Amino acid sequence: MFSGRGARVLKAWLAGEAEAARSNEELAQRFVVECRRTQTILPAVSVIERLCADALVAAERRIDLRIVERLGGGIQDRLDALLTEDVEGRASRFVWLRQFEVGKNSADMNRLPDRLEFLQGLGLAATALDGVLPHRITRLRRQGERYFTDGLRDISSDRRLAILVVCTVEWQDATADAVIETHDRVVGKTWRDAKALCAVQISDAKAALQDTLLGLKIEVRHRQPEGHRMSPWKDTTSTCAPRNVA
Repeated sequence: MFSGRGARVLKAWLAGEAEAARSNEELAQRFVVECRRTQTILPAVSVIERLCADALVAAERRIDLRIVERLGGGIQDRLDALLTEDVEGRASRFVWLRQFEVGKNSADMNRLPDRLEFLQGLGLAATALDGVLPHRITRLRRQGERYFTDGLRDISSDRRLAILVVCTVEWQDATADAVIETHDRVVGKTWRDAKALCAVQISDAKAALQDTLLGLKIEVRHRQPEGHRMSPWKDTTSTCAPRNVA
């Protein structure tokens, strides 16, 4: 039986390791290593699995509560409003905010700043996630991007708010990056189009200049008297020496 003082010590150790663990399997492997280090007889596999699962669930709840405790009541209300407000009667504000794909034209460029401005207006800073490990943030964000509005409403309050905090903070940075990349694409396309147009105009100007010069040359030749027209095969720079008359 896994009980007694040694079991309590190992359960406390599990609680501290659970936040850093990425999966139940990883935590179970750490638990086995710790039991060997402390010369503790391993409990049954089912007991280890249950202990690790309980520790992971408790760690998630602690992380959720830690994030929510940093929020004021006003911010919590604004976050919950993301699930009830509709944008143009088509989608919830939450779904609308996560549609920030990089665009390729000016119309896409005009849509992104509206989302970025709204996210910045929520007043959430990245400090709200201080102390939360990156893989925990990634997991919360993936859950938020996988859930629809109805699904988020059905989960517990702390978990829902933690997901909303992570998503809004992460989406703010991602939307800003999308704005910059879209701007670079639009400017790059404009520059390439202008360069191609300039090349065409230069080519046309050269052709027009050659045609003009050729026309002037022909006109000059036609204006010369018949006897003074220069043969194109004669070297006009050579001179003939005068004959000596006896």
